[in-house]
Amino acid sequence: MDACRTLGMPVRGYLFRPDTRGGQGYREAPLSTEVLEHRLDMHLKAAGLYEGEAVHSFRRGSLQHALRTGVSEADVRRLSHIHSIATLRRYVDPILHQARLPPDDDWGLEASSDAKE
Repeated sequence: MDACRTLGMPVRGYLFRPDTRGGQGYREAPLSTEVLEHRLDMHLKAAGLYEGEAVHSFRRGSLQHALRTGVSEADVRRLSHIHSIATLRRYVDPILHQARLPPDDDWGLEASSDAKE
């Protein structure tokens, strides 16, 4: 949510919330990673779409999307707490993560060295 505020898009409440006891509603609290992982697996498997996706895939996908839509590499690294350009490149590498992209896509990475800043 800090990233949304930084980009001028404040979020009120939580997008993913835990159930109340008995499952009759939702609590205004963040959903734990474990519960989100379980729900993702359960729904993808039920739909016959599970291919090894994990909650961490959202992190990679959001970084890829940000770069493709013009967010600067420096802003992406700052918002994601990634200090190394090499680490950012591993996150967005379509070969490492089996993304289905055109082979000439550079993901918007700026030309620079792999040294830490």
